[in-house]
Amino acid sequence: MFALGKWRPCASTLVVLLSVLTACTRTSQMRSMTLLEIKTADANPETRGQRVSTTAQVTYSDPEWNLLFLQDAKDGVYIAPPANDDLMAGDEVRINGSTGQPSAIVEGAQFSVLQRNATLPKAIAVADAAEFPNYPSRFVSTTATVHWAGIRNGRATLDAISGGTGFQAVVFPSSGADLPRVGSQISISGVAAAVYGSEGKIEKLQLLTPSARFIHVLTRGPADPFALPVTTVPELQHTPLGALVHVAGPVAETPSALLIKNGTQAVPIQLREDIPARITLADVAGFWTGQTIADAMLRPRGQQMPEHSDVERLIQLKKMTAEEAAKHHTIHVQAVVTYFDPYWHLLFLQDDSAAAFVNATGLGIVLRPGDRVDVTGISDPGDFAPVIGKPIITVIGHAPLPAPVQLDVVHGDLNEADSIRCTFRGIVHTARVRGNHTILKLEAGQTALEIDFPMLMDGAQLVDKEISVTGALGILFNDRRQAVGHQIFVPGPEFMKVMDSKERPHAPVTIASLRRYSPNSDEYHSVTVTGTVVASGGKKVFFVQDETAGVQVRTVGDAEVADGDRVSVRGFILPGEYSPVLEDAVAERLSAGPLPRPQNITGKMAFEG
Repeated sequence: MFALGKWRPCASTLVVLLSVLTACTRTSQMRSMTLLEIKTADANPETRGQRVSTTAQVTYSDPEWNLLFLQDAKDGVYIAPPANDDLMAGDEVRINGSTGQPSAIVEGAQFSVLQRNATLPKAIAVADAAEFPNYPSRFVSTTATVHWAGIRNGRATLDAISGGTGFQAVVFPSSGADLPRVGSQISISGVAAAVYGSEGKIEKLQLLTPSARFIHVLTRGPADPFALPVTTVPELQHTPLGALVHVAGPVAETPSALLIKNGTQAVPIQLREDIPARITLADVAGFWTGQTIADAMLRPRGQQMPEHSDVERLIQLKKMTAEEAAKHHTIHVQAVVTYFDPYWHLLFLQDDSAAAFVNATGLGIVLRPGDRVDVTGISDPGDFAPVIGKPIITVIGHAPLPAPVQLDVVHGDLNEADSIRCTFRGIVHTARVRGNHTILKLEAGQTALEIDFPMLMDGAQLVDKEISVTGALGILFNDRRQAVGHQIFVPGPEFMKVMDSKERPHAPVTIASLRRYSPNSDEYHSVTVTGTVVASGGKKVFFVQDETAGVQVRTVGDAEVADGDRVSVRGFILPGEYSPVLEDAVAERLSAGPLPRPQNITGKMAFEG
């Protein structure tokens, strides 16, 4: 039997209850903390699990590489970015979550943006890149000399020296066109970081720079390092350390080093790229360290083969059949570089008779449009037309680029047009990135070409604009050596001209009005229609109907729409078999809804469309 009465807790029970209540309070109440305080709490197992809130600023964000760095007044950290990360450098954010494992900083982090595009924290000035590890994940600045600039792993990248220590600067978002020249003296800011090896040792110092606007050129480097005055080997002893120098002479390979000679004296060369073994005379541009020429680039000098060869003009190569080119006839020509891509190993040359493609794999030198080169090699059948294989290339000067032909892929002769320098004008339908290249789809009437730039650019801003490009014509082919399309390789944005830079209005039009005569109609730029999705033909094809008619839509990416959805579609008009089609379209889902009421039709109406 239990007697009913008032329960009185003992002292020990009260202690237990207070302990439980204290723990509950600690885990349930949100505490405002700095990043440094959160890191301290993470390091102590007894203080993990606290609900915390902090405010910080984004100093670097790269969602594709899963990188997000934050900084407040006292510290900087790396934190795993949220799903659907749209954060950008300068955003002020609040993060709510819990203290936990030190590597996570904040577990279960929830982000909210308080302010967009605020001023970044004042950078900590460091005199030497060796100081980067003293300020991990903090925003720092330094002055440096650019030793290399280009695209690496799809990101604009600089290799530079600051205070005698080398580091790599990754600039994102940015394109290769934004980077300073080799030899430039710069001031650069970014987040101090490092790449660590398996044993926990630093393998590479890094600076993560949130945009090219955080790079300021103090002294611009030369447009062409090989145009610098030639310095003799004896003169190097009086050259300032770190200076960009140009040396010319015989090249000799020893078991321990590659040397460039000047009389009886020689200095070692540290090349960025391997070179063909047969080069014996060259120009070298690099940075003088006091003992070697470091981060050097090399251009062969002089003719590398006997004067007589089977092919001495490019037209002789282009007249060969695939079977004849496979006999590997010797080639010795002089021509002008019209396109060079060191990343995809593409090289196009043109002389006064024809143009040709050169397999540039392992070439190991830097070329620019307009370089006049001496080329030796052998004929090769290529995949569509004969090409130059196993090339040895010497830069012998600079020449005007050949006048471009106006490309006509409908009526033109492909045999004559292959590899030729040409110009083409049309409307940009799409822009995408492939590795470290920007690819535009350019259309003019019923003609569509791919335009390939060997660099990252903001191609999205060119969509729906009319542009003119000049570059080398490449033929797309199948495995039977048959042409199936065309592309133009454009060396850089300086070979592109925007013909209409004005923003065009995109007021919705009715589907029935597409391709009908109107004094103000424009069939070349995009149009916008609004309607209801009535059927899906796959991930990138669906049908839209408004109160006047229906149209097939072909989207650039997968269309996240369902039957009955109300959508706005922006696309380009393409003649269909019976009615117009919208291609290269982008669809915006406005709302869900019912399908339109079906119309009664006769068999004759269905047969006639």
